[in-house]
Amino acid sequence: MADFGRVDFKDPTWYQKWKKEQQEAQQRRAEEKKRQEAEAKKRRELEAELDQEDDDAADDVQFEDYEPLWLKGIGKKHPDPVVENASLSAVKAPKPPDDALADISPDVVKEGKLSNLQLEAVAYANMCFGKNLEDGSRRGFFIGDGAGIGKGRELAGIVAQQWARGVRKHLWISVSNDLKFDAERDLRDLGSGNIPVQLLGKASYSARDLPKQGVVFATYASLLGKKGGKTSKPQTRLDQLLEWASPGFEGGLLFDESHKAKNLFGGNGGKPTKTGQAVLKLQTALPRARVVYCSATGASEPKHLGYMDRLGLWGGSDTPFGDFDDFRRAVESRGVGMMELVAMHLKQRGALVSRALSFKSCTFELVNDVMTPHMERVYDRSVEVWDLLRQCLAEGLELGVVNDPFKKPDAPVRRGTPNGVLWRYFWGAHQRFFKDLCVASKVPAALQVARQSLKDKKCVVIGLQSTGEARTKDAIEEHGEVFDDFVSAPRATLERLIKKVFASPGDDEADARQRELKACASRDDAPLGRTHGRSTRTRKGPAKGTYAQSDTDFSDSDSDSDDDEKAAAKLGVTLGKTLVRHKTASGEMREGVVVRRAFPFFVVQFGSEEAKFTAAQLHGILVFDVDDDSSDNVPRKRPAPSSDEESSDDDFVESDSDNDSEAPQKSKAKKTKYISIDSSGDEDEDAMQDDDDGFDEVRELRRRFLVAASKLGLPGNPLDTLIAELGGSDCVAEMTGRKGRMVRDATSGKVVYEARNSNGVSLEMQNMHEKQAFNGGEKHVAIISEAASAGISLQADRRVANQRRRVHITLELPWSADKAIQQLGRTHRSNQSSAPEYKFLISSVGGEKRFASAVARRLESLGALTQGDRRATVGAKGLGLTAFNFDTKWGKNALATLGNIIQRVTSAPFTLPPLEPADRERFMELQNQSAAVFGGAVDATKVEFSFCDTSEDAEDVANEDQLKP
Repeated sequence: MADFGRVDFKDPTWYQKWKKEQQEAQQRRAEEKKRQEAEAKKRRELEAELDQEDDDAADDVQFEDYEPLWLKGIGKKHPDPVVENASLSAVKAPKPPDDALADISPDVVKEGKLSNLQLEAVAYANMCFGKNLEDGSRRGFFIGDGAGIGKGRELAGIVAQQWARGVRKHLWISVSNDLKFDAERDLRDLGSGNIPVQLLGKASYSARDLPKQGVVFATYASLLGKKGGKTSKPQTRLDQLLEWASPGFEGGLLFDESHKAKNLFGGNGGKPTKTGQAVLKLQTALPRARVVYCSATGASEPKHLGYMDRLGLWGGSDTPFGDFDDFRRAVESRGVGMMELVAMHLKQRGALVSRALSFKSCTFELVNDVMTPHMERVYDRSVEVWDLLRQCLAEGLELGVVNDPFKKPDAPVRRGTPNGVLWRYFWGAHQRFFKDLCVASKVPAALQVARQSLKDKKCVVIGLQSTGEARTKDAIEEHGEVFDDFVSAPRATLERLIKKVFASPGDDEADARQRELKACASRDDAPLGRTHGRSTRTRKGPAKGTYAQSDTDFSDSDSDSDDDEKAAAKLGVTLGKTLVRHKTASGEMREGVVVRRAFPFFVVQFGSEEAKFTAAQLHGILVFDVDDDSSDNVPRKRPAPSSDEESSDDDFVESDSDNDSEAPQKSKAKKTKYISIDSSGDEDEDAMQDDDDGFDEVRELRRRFLVAASKLGLPGNPLDTLIAELGGSDCVAEMTGRKGRMVRDATSGKVVYEARNSNGVSLEMQNMHEKQAFNGGEKHVAIISEAASAGISLQADRRVANQRRRVHITLELPWSADKAIQQLGRTHRSNQSSAPEYKFLISSVGGEKRFASAVARRLESLGALTQGDRRATVGAKGLGLTAFNFDTKWGKNALATLGNIIQRVTSAPFTLPPLEPADRERFMELQNQSAAVFGGAVDATKVEFSFCDTSEDAEDVANEDQLKP
């Protein structure tokens, strides 16, 4: 009920006054609430800053030397130092039952075939198998030991123990068929070589073909296998396994490298993977199976734990959470600290062991800014082409000249971004292009490190994620099996995009290819912006082309529309006023004016002749304004174009000349640039068109961009280049998933396709053969991809002939933290005579540092979930990647500040470095020499030198000829 208080009801305006008082009181309450919320937020931020300072104060997590708590005196010590982070070591695990190691052969314990900490994992697994969940299913166990501890040996110990107890059927699932041989070796070393191991992929789809007793070894990919289905019910591997296991299967259900099933719950609307569904179906259909999850990288996010249905974290009245969704929401809302508590809770219940090899003897080096000056110029030119491609595509779609290849004719108009699918395809190709370019740019540095390591009598292991096989196959299908150089993945990506978005309806691929070859052959120089294939340094003679602004209107007002004028204005061109000075092939200088816009070109009128130029060609030229007060009409320099229009390659001048003898001696100072326009212009454009069917502009765009892509000088396949430069396949062990490679023929110099099994070894055994060659000392360089980054051992094992210290070069970081850890774990494993040296190569591209920050953040989450400490993964300080974790409060503030500076909302809180005096004088001398061509000079007091290179950087330019393109 409303409180009217001291309201004078005799006053005719009493209600208005009372209403006003109520509104003012309500406003005061709202302001007080906001003030309290602001104070609370400030307190939280202060607490977060203090926590951050505490985290920064601890450069690295503290690790404790690990010894089994309840198994002291049982078994031999592990052959290498093993640690557990201090957070997890503070939690006391329960004591396993006295009979937890019963039925383990005494010789295995006495001879140390299973170390004491490996025996501990077997004991806790056996303890969990003796307990049931509320729904009657058997409790599972999680082996979260780090890479190299010997998790495969622990799984073999579990199988051997259960076999001795009469459990004679087991299902072992891993990531590669090659690991079957490791499983057989481990069982044999434990004295259980009599246990048969059959590969699921080699059997038919009948359950009768699987052994009645023994181990069925399957891969996660083989779980999804099926055959038939057109005329009869399809047969699947999953149904075959369930039929083989029934009824009452109680054997081991061993999920080795179980992180392959982590995407059971996609989150944010993502669909579950078939692998995750298959893993969950096996657990649901076999409730009495002895389930073991085994992975060094089991989960980097809470949603990745969804497949671990047997750990007892959710699903019952005695569990902390009702279902997995409750668990995920609770953990995600409370952050990394809650993830650490999950790992501690599992250890306290005896459901988790998570130990790691000590990285104390390893060395880590982060090699920054490995791009050569040549590759930096290639990168800058690529940026220009992609920017122009985006502009032309956007304008073409707006004008209806370019058709959306993804748009269906009868598709309804949807709300949102127009041509959304096309732009997603564009930006996806954009990301792949520059990612591949960054990886390829690091090859020279990788070669330098590898050669020095080999010279120091060490072995080299180079880690990649992708092999580029898909792009190579596409190139072979289109051009055959013989090439002049290795296939360039960035170029293939760019050309595929160009052909996709600038396609002409009804064009046959063969006809289109023939037309492109004809066009390229008839006109070698069809530059798109600054994309000449050859550059020579020269500052002789006048500029080959300039454009300026005139007060006289030469345009045809009837033909120029408002849309054309607006489009031209966006590109810095004024129709009828922009003057162009162009030097022809004969050396004659002619002047013209831009009269109209003919997408995607500007038409320039030279007297009675017309020629077409792109905006990039015009903007690549020095810009001058006409001085009306001068009788000689001498142009004077006007302000440079905006940063979007400027070229970043300022240290050399492009020329059409093929005579290098004309180039003067190189100077350390920067040179003025003159960008040459194709001397023939575009006057013969019509001669290249077969028929005027309305798609001439699209075909011309396609041709020009394809020529531009071919002249960017993009690098070839990194994997093939590394193998070729390090001695070929006779010296380099390749452990990847591809079926063939490109090799250079010694006699012809051509690059030809070669199958990997050309050495007489089957494809399925190729990686095993290469591994043996590396470990045997026949080859001292190994290159591994994601396909070989799980389970394979390349460390300096005391049992192999190759005892050289390993130098592990990471050329390409993976997206996920688990893949990064898996790859690093190939060279740091148990029983090694020396620890590896890790070298991480990061290019000078800022975007790659941003990518590294995402990996660093995932590494922290991975350590929190599996080792109880966000800093525990491999050692945050040692890896060196935590320096790139920009996804913090300070990183976000820095990004916001940079955005404000770019938009000129705030001033830059720093001073840019000046050019050195000697270089300043040389720079001004060159500027005045250039300006003298057009008359006048440059006032040195009005020139800003911010962002100019110092003399040290200029030396790179002087030494450019020594670099291989």
